[in-house]
Amino acid sequence: MKRYLILLAMLLAIVSGVAAQEPIAMDGKEWNIIERIPYYIDLSSDVRMWIEGDTIVDGTACKKLYTRTQELWEGGKERLEVGYCWQDGDKYYQNGKLMFDFGLNVGDTFSIHEYDDLVFACMVTHVGDTVLLDGPPRRYLHLSPYYYGVVHPSPQDTWIEGIGSLSMGIVSNDFYHDSGVFIQMQSCSYYGLYIYQKNGTNVEVPQHLSAPSTPYYDLQGRPVVNPTRGIYIKDGKKIAVD
Repeated sequence: MKRYLILLAMLLAIVSGVAAQEPIAMDGKEWNIIERIPYYIDLSSDVRMWIEGDTIVDGTACKKLYTRTQELWEGGKERLEVGYCWQDGDKYYQNGKLMFDFGLNVGDTFSIHEYDDLVFACMVTHVGDTVLLDGPPRRYLHLSPYYYGVVHPSPQDTWIEGIGSLSMGIVSNDFYHDSGVFIQMQSCSYYGLYIYQKNGTNVEVPQHLSAPSTPYYDLQGRPVVNPTRGIYIKDGKKIAVD
């Protein structure tokens, strides 16, 4: 009995004290992003990115990353690109580039863009946990541009575990897009279930992936499509499945 109580106390400590470690690079993840060119007459594109299937690149096990871009002006051209991504602990890589490091802490810097001999970076200014749509707690990092030894208050960005950037999704980890295109993530979902949805938008998540009946998470905060017997998190609460 004593051993059982100790194990139960450890599980409760894990649930209450540790933020979710849900990776970005997993089947079923999908992002909806809007791209706009501000200096022209509403030249915008709808970008949908999703992860589905496995591949191997240079000996590394990766996930396939699909990007479908649909122009929203006359002509409506559409293109589909296939890339790759993987995650190693807190670090998420996309097409060979380190995009996010969720293991950073306040005061740490992260290189976001390199041009000639100049390196543009951001600095982590705040770290905490947040709950989105009644899901499990997720670690977030608030960042600001950092150059010439000074932290600049604007623009700013927020990274959230399992989602990416609230400004750009996983299109880029840069505050400034090279082409001058304005980027805004509209939603992030897992098998059609919203993880994040920007306020004031009505985004229809495409149903090319089969959706699980109910969203469960394991004690590490990872989504579970078909839960077996054990302890899970659902709607922000710990439950037991027999």
